[in-house]
Formats: sequence, C-alpha cells, structure tokens
Amino acid sequence: MRKLGMNGEVDSIDRASKASYTLKNSFPRREIYMKDMKEMVINGIGCLLGQERLLPEQRTIVFVHGAGSHHQLWIPQMAYLSKKYNTVAINLPGHGLGSRKAETTITGYVQAVRDLINGLDLKKLVLAGLSMGGAITQEFALTYPERLTAIILFSTGAKLKVLPQRLEMIRNDFEAYIQSMPQFAFAKLTPPEIIEPVLREARKRDPEVVYGDYLACDQFDRLARVKEIKVPCLIFSGSEDMLTVPKFQDYLHEQIAGSKLIRLENAGHILNLEKAKEVNRAIEEFMDSLP
Repeated sequence: MRKLGMNGEVDSIDRASKASYTLKNSFPRREIYMKDMKEMVINGIGCLLGQERLLPEQRTIVFVHGAGSHHQLWIPQMAYLSKKYNTVAINLPGHGLGSRKAETTITGYVQAVRDLINGLDLKKLVLAGLSMGGAITQEFALTYPERLTAIILFSTGAKLKVLPQRLEMIRNDFEAYIQSMPQFAFAKLTPPEIIEPVLREARKRDPEVVYGDYLACDQFDRLARVKEIKVPCLIFSGSEDMLTVPKFQDYLHEQIAGSKLIRLENAGHILNLEKAKEVNRAIEEFMDSLP
C-alpha cells in the first residue's frame, strides 16, 4: 500500500475484482469502467480510487457526492478523467462504506474530506462537489484555501434551504421521497436507464442519514461569504434543475470572481450522469487550463 503515498491508517481494501462486483450493478456499463478502480477505507472514511495508484506528477481531483448519495455517482467522470489525472471519490461518513458515523452539518463533512485528503497525503488538489457536495466544497474552499488548486461546483448554491415538506417526507415516508426523485432530480427526457440505478442506490441509504444530510443543507448559508472564494472555479448548472434552480448557480457565478458557468440544456440536478460526455469534456478543458 505504500506505493499509493498514503500516510493515513488503511482500515480495509477491496481489490479491483471485488469493487467491480460491488459496483457493476449501480449504473450502466459499470463492469467495464471498474476494471482499474478500487474501493478503500482510510481512517474510517471510504473512497474510490480511479486508478491503481496516485501519481505525484499528476493533478488530483477529489469528488464529493450529494445528500443521500454515494461515491459511485462519479464513476463516469473517473473512468474518463483518470486517464490524465488522479481521481478520488469520497464516500461521506454514514453512506455505505467506512466506519465513521454520518454528520449533520456541512462543517462536519468538511472535516471528513480533510481527513481523507490527509490520509491520502494529497497536497494541492481540485475539489469537486454536487449539491450538498457543492456546499462542502464551498466551505472547504473558505476554510482551507491553501489546500486547493481549484474547485468545481455542480447543481449547488451558496444557500440550500430545504422545504419542510421534504424533510417531513424523508422522515415519515422514505419510499415516497425515493419515488419523488425522478420528478425533482432529473430532466424530463432523462432515460430510465439513468434514473433507475440511482433510485436503487438511494433506497440503500439509512433514512436518518439522509434526513441529517438535508438538515445540513438547510442550515448552510454562505451568501455573504462566497465572494471570498478566490481559487479558479467551474460551475455546472442544469436548465431543468428543480432542486437547486439555475438562479442559484447564477449567483455563484456573479459572486466568485473569474468563475466559469456552464448551463446544460435538458439536464436536471444529477447532470453529471445525465450529460456525462459534456461534463467530462468541460472538466478536462478546465483542468488543462489551470496554471
């Protein structure tokens, strides 16, 4: 394991063959993508590596999933981008991999991301997050700017107020929450083969963990401070996102100096799956533009 350049405690490792078995049913064509990836648990925090080992001469992207989601959300990006960069996807505590308990605040999850980064001995990196993961990314950039080369924000905002009815649904009728996801999380034309695996995975989450995630989002408000982010920033926005509507990303773009905003048509909240090719190419172009 030392060839990975880690200084953290490695709790357990799933080799590529086991990871392929675990992940191949999560999203379309995962058994093809997974051949060079592996899951790990470091300091109690789960993650997925997009390559056999982290190469010190390559840039590193760390992906952070959203509320009630998991690290496998990022496999389409990792499969494409790991040819040129180190890629890592964290499984936030309580979300299916690792021993750490779930958090109920964005700052708590920021510390989990920091602990994983320290465990992997990563120095300068690009942090990328979707929805709640985008809130975590913003908070990390405000707290530890010296650790970052750039950030990428997907389907998120500087404030993530949650409707009380949605919190009530998660706590009292979790299946109804799951069944509402196609309406709110995806564009109208998103095919079932993209939506259905997401729903299958969402059903595996502990409702109390998901509830805590949404509480963390509800408490997040950096409207006044987001302008303090100074690192290069790429922002993705879905034209049909009903959870973090496009004006949220417009505000981020207005406030973060020098940021780039990409609005994808016929895309909803989980646009990295809905428009994987467009997202991957845009990330690659952004990464290549960094000094």
